[in-house]
Amino acid sequence: MFLRIIGVIVLLAIIIVGYFLIRDAIIAKKLDTYSQYAGVIAETSIAATVYRNNSDSFLVARDSILNRYNLTLEDVNAFKKKMKKKPDDWRIVFDMAAYMADSLIDIRTRRAKVARVKGADSSSIKK
Repeated sequence: MFLRIIGVIVLLAIIIVGYFLIRDAIIAKKLDTYSQYAGVIAETSIAATVYRNNSDSFLVARDSILNRYNLTLEDVNAFKKKMKKKPDDWRIVFDMAAYMADSLIDIRTRRAKVARVKGADSSSIKK
């Protein structure tokens, strides 16, 4: 009788731990997918701004971004269609994309400032 109770307790503990491990794995995979698409959205929106007057260059940049993330345009469209049914999840993806875009813009701004400072330093060197 005592061994049966211990066995049931151990079995319940295994089930509970398994549930949480599986749930965490599913959530992590979902967030990885969301992060992937958020990166595509962020980089594509920046490319759209940079190449707003040159659609051919934008299309090349967009294709390059999609290749980097190992996605196709059909994958992105299917993801958007799926997200229309999940507005809360879409908000998560959009917030991730906004954060990534802001980070990329900050990095680009810092690089431009460093390049200007280095350019000014090299031109002020006396020969």
